Amino acid sequence: MIKTALIALCLSLVPVVAHADVPPPDDYVETCTVEKQAVPGLECQSCSAWHGERDACDKTLGQEGYRRMCKSWGASAWSEIWCKGEPTAPPPSADTASKQSGCAGGPVGGLALVGLALVVASARRTRRAR
Repeated sequence: MIKTALIALCLSLVPVVAHADVPPPDDYVETCTVEKQAVPGLECQSCSAWHGERDACDKTLGQEGYRRMCKSWGASAWSEIWCKGEPTAPPPSADTASKQSGCAGGPVGGLALVGLALVVASARRTRRAR
């Protein structure tokens, strides 16, 4: 009886160890940062939380109209990015506007394709005529 109780006690302690922080892989790059989440139209803030108070950010920033965008790496302590507002598209730059022509290759690329099609059609007609 005592032996069974001791085994049960030992097994109940195993999940506590499993919840410990595991370091991220060597090639891990954190994407949950204010710099990476903020876009025009959004006001973003970072908030710290831990396993003892998982809803700490919801209690503070959530009450102010912010919504959670992401959570950083960590099981016992982490940060969260909370934002409010609506994202707006940035105005197109001259670079972006020039890339938005009708064809992926631009007007010159489109003309080259038309010219190639005419050459192929002409070659077919020449073969059939023989």
